[in-house]
This record gives sequence, structure tokens and C-alpha cells, in this order.
Amino acid sequence: MNKSSTTSPQPLKRSTIVLMLCFEFFIRLRRILGGLSFPNLDLKKPSPRIIDGSVNCAVSKLASLVFEKFLQKFIGLIRMNKIILVIVLVIFGGSLNQAHAKSKTGLASSLIHEWESEVNREICPSFRYPSHPPSLVTGEKVFKQNCASCHNLSSSQKDAFRKETPEKQFEFVCGGNGKGVHAFAGKGKLDIDGMWDSLIYFRANVLGYYKENTQELSDLDATFGGNCAVCHGTRGQGDGNLHKALLPPPANFTMTERLYTRTDEKLFNELKYGIPWTAMPAWYNRYDFDKKIKFDEEMIWKLVRYVRQFSHAQSKDRMDIGREKLEAYKKSIGEVK
Repeated sequence: MNKSSTTSPQPLKRSTIVLMLCFEFFIRLRRILGGLSFPNLDLKKPSPRIIDGSVNCAVSKLASLVFEKFLQKFIGLIRMNKIILVIVLVIFGGSLNQAHAKSKTGLASSLIHEWESEVNREICPSFRYPSHPPSLVTGEKVFKQNCASCHNLSSSQKDAFRKETPEKQFEFVCGGNGKGVHAFAGKGKLDIDGMWDSLIYFRANVLGYYKENTQELSDLDATFGGNCAVCHGTRGQGDGNLHKALLPPPANFTMTERLYTRTDEKLFNELKYGIPWTAMPAWYNRYDFDKKIKFDEEMIWKLVRYVRQFSHAQSKDRMDIGREKLEAYKKSIGEVK
């Protein structure tokens, strides 16, 4: 999606809020310690009670000396000039911002709407996201009629497909490669939804998906429901029981404008390492004791395929059924042969 031309107030970054709270904490602590008095403790020299031998245990003497030295240094640090404290906090804030900007997942930040489209509108001027969840049933029909003569559904393409976002693949289907390949798709032979149906059918068969009413899908439903649904909801719509308390909110896997801007590799990394500055934890090597499941790399790849399925349908939806009824009606009145 194109960036809005108007500017709006931006919320404070979480790192800024942390710095403000840390600064307030140190100022308040300084005021509290500054008002304390220690009648029996002279911070400039050891306590007489220790020198005169009133404490018999040598270990206790040493511990008392260490504590007094520590307290002396600590109060001295608290009474430092505020400017030095600000400098320390600024340096600390810089490291927070660097961590905020880069992580193992390669994310800029989950607080930023990073799912803006990267589709080149010059190549595919008619681009838009699907108006309804792409149907594998309709996609199979479109694929066999228009694509199967050149493409096969071999899983040998899996590694390449994991590195491509669905929207960039759609750009190729829509606008071609500049040499005439696929250019027909963007010139009216296929509509936008038809292209999405065929593309998602192609991806699902290359990368794999879980068919309805199978034991494997049932097992993953239970795994997702027991570990992920509390935030993401059982339908993957980001409406779990905790979603109102989380900022940013949990991902909505039915939101194609977000999910289709991510590669499978990126989804894998987000599941494996977590997403910084959000409630999304790292799942790698966790263990579900109830179901006796370890979240190793194989399980994480299964979950990537699982969450992809929230954005497409394995049966015809109302749009597909309505389109078929319209075509049948046109044939009945002789408008279409």
C-alpha cells in the first residue's frame, strides 16, 4: 500500500518511554537517598564499631567493610550531576534504538507498518490484494486451463518459493518479466481474483498444505489452539483472549495485505526467534508438555504452512459460487456460448 501523503502524530517509541521511566526512577531514588541520615556511619572512614573489635567474626568485619565501601560509592554515584546521568541514558537509548532497528529476524520494527506493498505498479498497474480468500478449488481450475502447460507442481521449487513473497510472485504473473512471459495475465485474460486463485493454488501445492478433515490438520489445530490462539485467536484473526492487552496487537493471519508481504523464510524466523518489542516470543526449542511436542525447526515449518492457510480457502466461497451462477445464467440466455 502506498504511504499516506498526510502526516499524523507518531506515538512515542517504546525505547523513549523506557528512558523516561529510568530517568524518573533515578531522580526519585536520588532524592530519597539524599534525605537519609546515617548517624552511626561515617562514609569517609570505617565504622569505629568494626575497629574496636566489637564484631568478633573476621568474615563479618570484611563483609561490613565491603558493604560500607559499596554504600559510599553508590551514594556518591546517585549524587552525581544530572548531566552525566542524562549522557548515560542517551547512550543507553542509542543501544535500545539499535536493537529496536535490527534483530535476527531482519525486522525494522513491529511498531511500524512494515507490510507496505513492494509491488512495482509500472509492471502491474492493476495490482490489488484479493477481494476474498483465494480458493484452491477455483485456483486448480484456472491453473489447469492457463498455467499447467508450462508449470508443474513439483516440490523441488520449495526453497525458491520460500524466498519469494506472494505479492512479488503476483507481480510476475500479472506483468510478466519484460519478455512476454505471463504478460497475457495482466491484459484481461485473467481477472485479479483469478490470478490470485491460481497463484495461491500453485504455492500451496509446491510448499505443501494440510487438507481438511485429516489427522495432521487436526493435530496442528490442537497445537495452535494450545499455544498460539490465546493471542492470535482460533481463526487466526488476532482476536485471542489477550489481544486487547497487547501493543502492538497480535498478527491477523487473514489480513492478506500483511501476510502476502512476507516470505515463508521471514515467517519462519519470526516464529523461531520471536519479534522484538512485541509480545511474540521465540518458540524455538520450547516444549509443550501437554501434547509432548518440541518446537524444533520441523515443527516451526509446519506452523508456517498452517498460518498460511488462514488466508485461503479449500472450498468455493460465495464469490466463486456467485460467479458460476452468473456464467450459467449468461449461457442460458445465449449471451455466452
